[in-house]
Amino acid sequence: DEPRMVFVNDAFEKQTGYSRAEVLGQSPRILLELDPAMHKLLELTKVLKESRQARTELMMQRKNGASFWIELEVVSVQASAEEVTHWVAVGRDITQRKNAEDMIRHLAFYDPLTDLPNRQLLLDRLQKALSQSARTGQHGALMFIDLDNFKVLNDTLGHHLGDQLLQQVAKRLEKSVRKTDTVARLGGDAFVVMV
Repeated sequence: DEPRMVFVNDAFEKQTGYSRAEVLGQSPRILLELDPAMHKLLELTKVLKESRQARTELMMQRKNGASFWIELEVVSVQASAEEVTHWVAVGRDITQRKNAEDMIRHLAFYDPLTDLPNRQLLLDRLQKALSQSARTGQHGALMFIDLDNFKVLNDTLGHHLGDQLLQQVAKRLEKSVRKTDTVARLGGDAFVVMV
């Protein structure tokens, strides 16, 4: 039998956009229409059966369809050792932290100017491609591309125009390959295409 909401506080109403009247008696499922969130909720339920409390991070949906991340702690309220009567769930908005983590992860693997994979991500993908090639016997190609006289352009017309040229080259290279191929920027005017 699916749990039903019997109480929500003012912060819940403010955060989700749902009024008490709209959610009381409803399943928490209305806040978790996203597949990964439902999967995590099922895991949480499993943990709650074994222990009296559980914690997880979930992406939830507001009434207007916007999503946000919460850290959810759930504690079971028991009438007796065998009978659970209620669960008390406390959620804390962690959207800013999750966004910061995503940005840090992105900065670690992508070039900030062109948004292409950087050397680190290229090496990771190259290692995977070599392993796959050893298994399947298929071959690929690795192309190193640098721009002639780029330093002259940078020195005479300025770094701003040099940056624009690098961004245009990145876009053109990406349009020239399949989605499964990799275009990376090693730095300066050096690009690598892995096909």
